[in-house]
Amino acid sequence: EQIFAGDNEMKIEPDEIHCEVQGNLGYVSCKEVINAGGGTMAAINIFRRHDDGGWRMAVHHAGPIML
Repeated sequence: EQIFAGDNEMKIEPDEIHCEVQGNLGYVSCKEVINAGGGTMAAINIFRRHDDGGWRMAVHHAGPIML
């Protein structure tokens, strides 16, 4: 709740993007760089192609990269 309650606009910029499509599933892995000292997250997104040809996100997961 604290993230969304603040006055600062949060921006997430993708980096090191890797994509793959297998049939009706698409996978995107990347780093998400968060502004305002928020750090960097490793993220995976899984998309599903529907009968209308559109892609919709089915899963998003991200966690901090600890160095």
